Amino acid sequence: MNVVLPIELVLTVGFSIAVFTLGCFIWGRARVSPGSLTFGLLAMCLALWTSADWFLHLQSTALPSQILIWKILFYLSVFFAPGFVLRIAAHVARHVKLQSSILAYFCSLFGFGVLAVAFVLREYGYDSHMITALFTVGSILGIFLYVMTMIIVGMILYPALWSHRSLPIVQRQASYAIVLLIPFLLAGGLQLISGPIPTGLLMPILCCLFIFISLLAFLRSNFLDVHLSPLEAFFVPLISCAIVVLMRARDLSEFIAFFIVCVAIGIYGVLAIQSLEEERKKRILSEETMFQLKRLDEARHDFVNMVAHQLRTPLAGIRGAASMLEAGDFGTLPKPAIEATLKISELAERLTSLSETFLNASRIEMGAFSSKQTTVCLEEILRTITREVEVPVQTKGLFLKIQFASNLTQCYQMDKEVFQNALFNLVDNAVKYTSHGGVRVEIMYSTGSLHVVISDTGQGMDSDDVHCLFQKFHRGEIARKSDKDGTGLGLYVVRQLVEAVGGRVTGESDGVGKGSTFRLTLPAHQIDDTLVER
Repeated sequence: MNVVLPIELVLTVGFSIAVFTLGCFIWGRARVSPGSLTFGLLAMCLALWTSADWFLHLQSTALPSQILIWKILFYLSVFFAPGFVLRIAAHVARHVKLQSSILAYFCSLFGFGVLAVAFVLREYGYDSHMITALFTVGSILGIFLYVMTMIIVGMILYPALWSHRSLPIVQRQASYAIVLLIPFLLAGGLQLISGPIPTGLLMPILCCLFIFISLLAFLRSNFLDVHLSPLEAFFVPLISCAIVVLMRARDLSEFIAFFIVCVAIGIYGVLAIQSLEEERKKRILSEETMFQLKRLDEARHDFVNMVAHQLRTPLAGIRGAASMLEAGDFGTLPKPAIEATLKISELAERLTSLSETFLNASRIEMGAFSSKQTTVCLEEILRTITREVEVPVQTKGLFLKIQFASNLTQCYQMDKEVFQNALFNLVDNAVKYTSHGGVRVEIMYSTGSLHVVISDTGQGMDSDDVHCLFQKFHRGEIARKSDKDGTGLGLYVVRQLVEAVGGRVTGESDGVGKGSTFRLTLPAHQIDDTLVER
């Protein structure tokens, strides 16, 4: 039984359809890219050349006008293909000027005009010698055009391929372009030499090479600013095979069955590609978001560093001036003035320590924090903290009791900045949110760890506030009412610093109005046996 596509032409027509499908797919995949349209035209030309064997098989049943139209389209593609090749080469090499491709189009138009005149004269039965001469001239012009195109393509792509200033992606695209375009030009030149006559396996082999190199280029190098996924590349030959099977149908029932299969494959392919495209867009958006967040985090880190470093300069000046006043460089000061000078110096030192604390918190989030182990005197730290909270304690009429365990010694090896800032924040918060009663600080030591318990008789917290206590920018309802200027960063910074040195800090409360208790544990090692004075 006769079929549209005989078995001996399956390979030829199959590769022709595959090339045409690839060209349409690339053009539809990136219509905004000028290179994708040119590639689609290039693929259409190669598909037309490869289908010559099938056309010759159908020529006996075709009308003369149909044969004439097909031959005109065939040679039109042959003559204009060099212009498409130059356009793609210029796009790959990032050339803005396209004078060479425009000149190629003019030459193509002239050469095709010669052959078109020959076709028209043959149609009206003119002298065969004149027609043969016109065909010869047109073919020579076409071959010359192809040779010059090969030379110009080499001149365009050579700098992009071998220049040290070219980006690796551009070099890779240029290498794919050379491997892709030179065989294509050889195939086009073959059409001018042999004309639309059977070419056997030569054109299918060139088509196979064209498809393989093209898919590889789109998959690995975003060739012509088009990127394909492996799934999309797989569906190009799958759809081509489905169309070939449809053309092999022997009767209407087979045609309907094969058509349904082809439609199902097409629908499945479209849905799969759309799903893949959505995932790709989400991944690109996620990567872009992560990149922007990284830039913002770096900017924040730089800002914190700048603020911390800028604060140190005026604070150092304040401490220096206070030291000079205390030393009597400007004359003897009365005792109240000396005490005020000491407070200025201590507060300036405290501000310096706070700036270092926030800088360290930023370093922790950036993964660049390093703990510094120094000798810490408990009495010195506690004396400093007591002076800093002295004013609010006296103003509110609170008590501040510090209790030491019996096994405590005077000095420990630990991170002084973390201990001082964590203890100050916890004591300062306890005083801030306590309106009656007072604050009790208990200090104990066990093997390798210093334990501090800060308890107060203040406002307390509900279970929700306890759960979110150390989160960034979190402030309970009661805390917001009693202290509107807080930032919600104090306890967050404390936890970050304490955990960075291997410690632990927790908070608990029996409820609103029942006070709070914070427990601080830090790694520490005793370095003497002098008992703390109580």
